[in-house]
Amino acid sequence: MELPIQLKLFKKLELYQELKFQDIKCEKASQRLSKVWKTEKLILSWTAQGHHLIAHPINHDYVRGGLLKDKEKDNYEFGLSGTFTNLIGRGFAVPVENDSSSIIFTPTGLLMGEVINDVENGKLGGMKYGFFYYLTWVAAITGALIIIFNFFEKIIKIFNNICLH
Repeated sequence: MELPIQLKLFKKLELYQELKFQDIKCEKASQRLSKVWKTEKLILSWTAQGHHLIAHPINHDYVRGGLLKDKEKDNYEFGLSGTFTNLIGRGFAVPVENDSSSIIFTPTGLLMGEVINDVENGKLGGMKYGFFYYLTWVAAITGALIIIFNFFEKIIKIFNNICLH
């Protein structure tokens, strides 16, 4: 089921915030945790470009033989059990029954893949998400201020009516 465009945009903004949070957290983490996050991002980004069979599981061998084949061991996690566990824990994938080395991506995982792909490979990069993120906050704050000003305007009118009569 496809979300209406507005809801999908807000979901992507939420995932963009999660991406930025994890990137900042990764900078402060140990080398192993940093490698796990980079591997998670690589796998999720791949879902936006190359994962055409949506309900088809991927396993450790597929990732090692395809996505990680030309990558340096210093930068990526080749063990993959921690990576797959994190993908499941973050809600980006679900485990396959009776196969501990396979996962199936959730709709949230596929959307996160789109966000990562947009940020890292898109023409505008993360600028469009940053723009919409701040635009959303400006709209929310403006709406709250309008409500507050209208409330005080009505209070003043009521007060003036009481005092003048």
